[in-house]
Amino acid sequence: MKAEQGELQRSYGEIRLFPESLDDLWHLSHLVGPGDLVFATTLRTAEVPQDKVRPEKPEKRPVRLGIRVEKVEFHKTANRLRIFGMIEQGLDTGAHHTLNIEPGYEISVIRKWRPVDLERITRAVRASLYDVVHILTIEEGDAELFRMRQFGPEGILSISGG
Repeated sequence: MKAEQGELQRSYGEIRLFPESLDDLWHLSHLVGPGDLVFATTLRTAEVPQDKVRPEKPEKRPVRLGIRVEKVEFHKTANRLRIFGMIEQGLDTGAHHTLNIEPGYEISVIRKWRPVDLERITRAVRASLYDVVHILTIEEGDAELFRMRQFGPEGILSISGG
């Protein structure tokens, strides 16, 4: 993960985060919580008046929204972090929206940062410098391959032989 920290006043302020892997999304799921203000670029349907009897499919365009977080879900199988909340800044203020954060997307989080949160960001930035570790276990014709993630082992492959 990459992080750009602005000036924090009394531990309150904005930090821009750039998740690069599934582990970074896991860290974000523990950093972002209800009540935080999260800014990200997302796709939103443009409101176009329909004069036709048969309406066309609405066009989605990229917009930058500020969402007041209500709920956060980490989906390791989908390789995504879902952030639900109410739009506070941007188009359709007051409407609900879900941000689907994937590796490579930038988000900005505005909140009161605790020292443990800043330490987690530092740990995530440092961990991104190292390669992935794999573990292979073999016992009586069975073999399993695991990838070690920061949130625990991830099963990759299982083979049984006679």
